[in-house]
Amino acid sequence: MTSRSFFKMAIIRITLLLTLGIACRATPINQSVNTTTISEEDIRNVSESTIVPEVEGHSMDDIMPGTKSSPIVVVFVDIPEHTETELGSSVLLACRTVNPVAECQWSWQPLPPVHLPLPDVSESPPVSTTTAIPTIATTATPTTHPLPVRQFPAFGNNSNDCSVRFSSTKHEQTGYWTCAARASTNDPFTSTNPAKLSIVNVNHGILITFAKHENVVEVPAGSSAQIMCQTKSPVRECQWSWRQLNQSQPWNLDVKSFPAFGNDSTECSIKFKNVLPEQEGYWTCGARVDPNSSFTQATPVRFLISEVEFVQLSRGVQVAAGESVFLRCLANKPVIQCEWSWRASNSSKEPLIVKKFTPNKDAEHDCSVRFKNILYEEEGLWTCGVRLTPDGILHTAPAATVSLLPTAKVSFVEVPTDTAVPVGAEATLKCVTSSRVEKCVWTWKPLHGSDPEIVLNEFPSNGDLGRDCSLHFPHVYTEKQGYWSCQVSIVSLNTVLTSPLAKLVVYEQEEVKFSELSQDIQISSGGSVLLRCVTSSAVEQCRWSLNPVNSNTTVVVKQFPAAGNEARDCSVRLSHALAEQEGLWTCGARIHGQQNYTDAPPAKLSLLEPEPVTIAVWAAPHKMVTLACRVGTVSSEAKCHWIHAPNVHVYQNSSRQLAKKTRHSLQMDYTTGVCKLIFKPDHTDLGQWTCRFTINNDNADVEIGNATLILLNTLADEKLGWIVGTLTAVVLFLMIIVVVLVVCKARIFIHKTPEILETLPPEKRKRSARSCREKYTENQGKINFQFVEDNSHSSSLESVLPNRSPRVEKAHGIPSKTFENGVL
Repeated sequence: MTSRSFFKMAIIRITLLLTLGIACRATPINQSVNTTTISEEDIRNVSESTIVPEVEGHSMDDIMPGTKSSPIVVVFVDIPEHTETELGSSVLLACRTVNPVAECQWSWQPLPPVHLPLPDVSESPPVSTTTAIPTIATTATPTTHPLPVRQFPAFGNNSNDCSVRFSSTKHEQTGYWTCAARASTNDPFTSTNPAKLSIVNVNHGILITFAKHENVVEVPAGSSAQIMCQTKSPVRECQWSWRQLNQSQPWNLDVKSFPAFGNDSTECSIKFKNVLPEQEGYWTCGARVDPNSSFTQATPVRFLISEVEFVQLSRGVQVAAGESVFLRCLANKPVIQCEWSWRASNSSKEPLIVKKFTPNKDAEHDCSVRFKNILYEEEGLWTCGVRLTPDGILHTAPAATVSLLPTAKVSFVEVPTDTAVPVGAEATLKCVTSSRVEKCVWTWKPLHGSDPEIVLNEFPSNGDLGRDCSLHFPHVYTEKQGYWSCQVSIVSLNTVLTSPLAKLVVYEQEEVKFSELSQDIQISSGGSVLLRCVTSSAVEQCRWSLNPVNSNTTVVVKQFPAAGNEARDCSVRLSHALAEQEGLWTCGARIHGQQNYTDAPPAKLSLLEPEPVTIAVWAAPHKMVTLACRVGTVSSEAKCHWIHAPNVHVYQNSSRQLAKKTRHSLQMDYTTGVCKLIFKPDHTDLGQWTCRFTINNDNADVEIGNATLILLNTLADEKLGWIVGTLTAVVLFLMIIVVVLVVCKARIFIHKTPEILETLPPEKRKRSARSCREKYTENQGKINFQFVEDNSHSSSLESVLPNRSPRVEKAHGIPSKTFENGVL
């Protein structure tokens, strides 16, 4: 059997298998929990399952129009998903509904054959996630209809499970599987989106690597060829598969398997004795070491037959001079490179390559081109060539003849433009036509005044084609400046064409000098600044460029005509300085007629960023102090913190505040955004306090602002308090001594008064005198104030004031060291 016959029989066999739909042949599948199995008999009898047996007609006597209940909607909670699996592995396709259903149905749809487009199946079925239970819509009818494989009652505790399991997957089971269910046998089935089941090749053995070879091979039909495939380590078996060039999906057709050969069993190359056009396509080499493992595949090789047919091609094209021409070239195969060449009709020289390009990926067959403003010198033979590989054979199409029609219509291809040149420089006023002219005439009139145009130059057209009427000045002087116009004529056709006027200006070349320039500038962010730039003489154009900080690039920011009556002011103002505008600003200017700018020395612009400021608060110990901070944008979710490292951290609704009353009280006013901390400071509270505002975002506190202040002790107040305390103690001590003396003297006087002595018993008088002496003695050691509450109506001086000390009685006065033991 020849290779051509073998190849044709292989294609016919695969086509018949895919067309008849019997490629899905499975082995018996074991039952598993919560799933049903699809047996080989189910797939074998697909055609029988689709036949609806004839049943006896059901009586409709008791049914009235409009009384039939609508079908119950089936909603899926689990749907089958696209699955890639290894050959022989177990696969579960889940399918469950929200509510109980009466019957389940699974349908199968084969993968599309190589000569058909893909079915209308989404690779990622849309699932609604807006509700707690996802819902699956009924799928639209694909291009090829699914074939029902099996119907069975739903199982599970709630009769809502329609899942199936493949215990050992086979290549024949690949395809699109669709689950359907219905609530009752009278309702139609509601289907899920199809799920694609595909088998991937996974090699569990030794890692196989292939040697690098050309991935594109191009040979003529009927010749011998070879596609190389070599492995870097010994393999046991080789396999070659094939698919068409324009195939929509990479599903290969297994063509040949054979043992590896060569000295080290690393050779898997194949040879073609007589290449057929049908063998063009992608050839993929595979190899494996273990016969039970899958093949490891190399990069596909693009095998091209050197036969190109040009489907559309321009041949003879006639067009008027100056118009555009479209040359069409469309091949029957995707091309890598397009090439257009040209040669004159009566020339025997090699064609001149005019254009090479790569076609658009969306149009790999199209090498068509369009040429604008075709000229007389472009008449001739235009040839389209294509290459199927970058360095492959150039396939050329028959040449297209392009000829220009004679016409009386003449148009300008180039016209003179306004020109300014220095005195004595060279200048050219361009004037080129689309077709041949016989005579060129140049007219001139001065820049100022109303003098009529005069003819200054008259000559025949220049160039081989007679289309060039340009006027060249080797040296231009002041008397040449004025308005110039080009006039062309074809006397035989009585045609005259005149161009618009062009102004020629001659100037004395001067050097640009700057009289005022800004120096280095430092401003605050967002401020306004004027960048001064004034020239000493008139200039035509100003330019400002910026070289940003830490950048080697120069950006032209603005170009404008010079301002002022004398056209000397090139200053600009930055109304709102930004960080992006920091850098070197350069002023440039050019005078009339010049093309280049003269740049002044650059001025450096810097932004002054405000430094953080810390404020201080002076407080007296044990006196109330209030610390306050404010956030600009207040939010009800903002939380205020006051932190005094390392032990104090007070914030809103803190557990510390809720557990017990602390010295620090925090108050947050959301109306004004002011957060206050009120407390009586001691020596531990001195130092830095930080106020922070945070917002909780995703269970994390995000800081929106902070401020810092320092709490200091009021030293002057401490000294004053010590002095005041000392003076107070002295005054009190003197008062106590005076009161004691008065009381004791009074008691002596009372002792001599009969009326008073009669009111006190002798025991109480002795006890009172002894108490007075004891209390006075005690207060000599330490000044102590005691307030004793007495419920009686009358108060005795003995119970309020201290008694005299025995030392006082002996000395009859106050001791000399009055403040020795005083404690304040």
